[in-house]
Amino acid sequence: ATEQMPMSEDTLHDLHRKAKAKSMAVFTALKFEEGDPRLQDCRADASSRIKQMHEDVKVENQRLSKQLCEHIAAELYSSQIEAALGKPGSFESVEQLMSAWEKLRLDYTRMTSGPAQSEVLSAWLFQRMGESVQRLCDQLQKDADHRCEDLREKLSEAEQRRRQSEAVERVLLKIPTRAQRRLILTLMQQSCRYRDAVAARGVSLAAADQFYRDVLTYQWRIGGLNAQLSATDAALGTGVASHDGVHDEDARRKAALAGSIAEIGTQQTAAVRTIEQQASYYVLCHPDETICRAVPLAVQAAVRRSPREQFRQMVADTFGEIRTEAQEILSVPAGGVGLQNLWEALERRRQFWRSQLEEALTAWQAASEAVRRAGAELLAAWPEVSGAAEGLARLAQGDDGPPRSALLQ
Repeated sequence: ATEQMPMSEDTLHDLHRKAKAKSMAVFTALKFEEGDPRLQDCRADASSRIKQMHEDVKVENQRLSKQLCEHIAAELYSSQIEAALGKPGSFESVEQLMSAWEKLRLDYTRMTSGPAQSEVLSAWLFQRMGESVQRLCDQLQKDADHRCEDLREKLSEAEQRRRQSEAVERVLLKIPTRAQRRLILTLMQQSCRYRDAVAARGVSLAAADQFYRDVLTYQWRIGGLNAQLSATDAALGTGVASHDGVHDEDARRKAALAGSIAEIGTQQTAAVRTIEQQASYYVLCHPDETICRAVPLAVQAAVRRSPREQFRQMVADTFGEIRTEAQEILSVPAGGVGLQNLWEALERRRQFWRSQLEEALTAWQAASEAVRRAGAELLAAWPEVSGAAEGLARLAQGDDGPPRSALLQ
């Protein structure tokens, strides 16, 4: 029975009842007289010991059940709810969040067992359900406020463009020649086109940079999970690393963790080497010193920090978290059930990060294409801007010669 724990109380009671019946059958097989005091004493002593063993097993079953249920609950919450809440737009309403919670509840019921199943569900998970609903409501309110602010900004920009357009029309009416009016109008339009292309390229560059960082982080996390899965196989005795003659489970776990940490360290070294080799591609622009002077000193240091230093810090932070997660192999319940549940949890995490990697790659490619389009728009707008400016300069100086540099400036 202890090898099958945790189990439901009904199953445990049924096993206890069958074991007790078998033990009593032993006394019957001895064919003692029912009134024999020795038989009665032995039977009473056996019943007392069996009852005490049953109580001890019930306590252990409760402990293992609670340990398993809390582990599964935390894993499901982290992968199905918390990860989605951390990604804006995953839930568009409270109804969608509650549907995700219903799926989590079904998965939890299927994957757990024992007397603590309902206790953890009602105490641990329901508490986080309330917290997640409040967190989503705050996010939705914040998103609504941002949309309102965006609409107000767009309205203000439209009003500003209307006033600029009216001002340009008034200026054009005062210009004596049609050629000058045409060139000024062209210059204004193409300057706006050029300005918008510069802004779009800057936004796209920032997005491509962020998505590239996400791609790297997700790849590192998948590599770390590969190492953790291999370590769990070794601790279970199913992997190649288990053929070392180590039979004690605790020793196998510690040996597997040491191998996992070593592999994660090798992965971190390779990540740093890649960062150093590609460092020249990371520098997009230098920070604006006027911005740096307007923020606190701690933020100034982060803004001025070079992209290479930022990537180094990203490597250190990510692999630090991976090392912390690898320690979980020492904390799961003893026995094959605990390690098997850990293996399944790690596999779910790996599938999650693989899906995140696919999304990030797609977004990175789209952002890179947007950078290319904005660059093409810049190249197309600039000749129009310079041509109109040169034409106005020639008209202003009154001859067909090349415009003077000071006047063109």
